[in-house]
Amino acid sequence: MASVKTEVEQLLYYSIPGFFVEFLFLLFLFIIGKTKLITSTEVAILVVAAIPVGYIIYQAYASLFFYEYVWRKGFSGEDSNLKFIGKMVDEKTSELSEELRKKVRDSISRIHLFNLFTFRSQDAETIEYGWRLVNLINGRAVAVFICLFAFFIPWLFIGYDYATSYVPTLPKISLVLEEVLRALIPYYVLLVIFILVLASKISHIKRILSRHNQGIIISKLDVLDELVLGYVAFNTVQLVETELLSKKKETPSSRKLLDETHVELKAKHWKEAIVKAKELYQIISAK
Repeated sequence: MASVKTEVEQLLYYSIPGFFVEFLFLLFLFIIGKTKLITSTEVAILVVAAIPVGYIIYQAYASLFFYEYVWRKGFSGEDSNLKFIGKMVDEKTSELSEELRKKVRDSISRIHLFNLFTFRSQDAETIEYGWRLVNLINGRAVAVFICLFAFFIPWLFIGYDYATSYVPTLPKISLVLEEVLRALIPYYVLLVIFILVLASKISHIKRILSRHNQGIIISKLDVLDELVLGYVAFNTVQLVETELLSKKKETPSSRKLLDETHVELKAKHWKEAIVKAKELYQIISAK
């Protein structure tokens, strides 16, 4: 039942952005009085295309600057809990050289670390509630992203109409440029209203999510501390080992020290592993 529920949610997750962009496309057709262009065949195609179109749009949203803006800079900024985890990483790497410390910090994804911590320490209901908040934020944000893209829809129509004069095989839509330009004002006004309505609650939901995540951290702070230390130890050892092999400075003594470092890792002696990795990095860095 859980897998079926997940599959249904995924279909809805991607179909809604697809249907929304198609709705904005049809809205513009309605404003310019060209709804007769949409037949029952086109409607069936739009329904079938909703999921792949929605999937592509969501991937574009997640890959471009807007996703970064939503979660890092805009709408109340970055979650303070991730900044707290970043400070914990800084604390655990404080004994490393500045160069190695920067490499270790850059190698650790705070959001992935937090997600692992949540899955390790919380029950299914707590985890599901957090992800529902994340989905609410992404759902609203991707809709805003679609509205921004929809500002170009009238110009795509104009470009298509222009292209039909050079490619006779394309179906003609017989646009009157003046009608299209007159339709821009009401269409753009509606887009702005949609954006304001959709964006209005994103900051509020992000604050709810932040408080939820804060409660998770407070309830299992000792578990998070141990996990961060383990992450730092593993990443430090891996980076130092990569550095050793890439610079071809492996000697019997450095190999022995690396083996001792791995022993400490396997025993979950995180601090000792970090200390030995630090010693090994000093040997590698020595001229």
